[in-house]
Amino acid sequence: MAYSTQLMKTQIREIIFDHAGLELCGLRLDDDTDLYKVGMKSFASVQLMLALEDVFDIEFPDEMLKRTTFRSPDAIENAVQTLRNSSESWSARASVSSESSSPHA
Repeated sequence: MAYSTQLMKTQIREIIFDHAGLELCGLRLDDDTDLYKVGMKSFASVQLMLALEDVFDIEFPDEMLKRTTFRSPDAIENAVQTLRNSSESWSARASVSSESSSPHA
């Protein structure tokens, strides 16, 4: 499913509000707000990661499991976009590969 940038930003913010374990009453959440500095704990970052994986149908590889990946809404958006782009590339390559190896091609 293709996501517009604005839809992705909105969904990421909703996931942050629902899963980051922050007291968000009156908190201004800018693109570069450091979620750890405003109270996100490591357990909440795992919950956030799992929700992102579920909503965007992605899987964070081990090398992305670090604080900088989940530090801010902007960092999260960049990570999700990177994973979605690599997933779409892989899907396209797999589709072309299976079509070219098809006996009916």
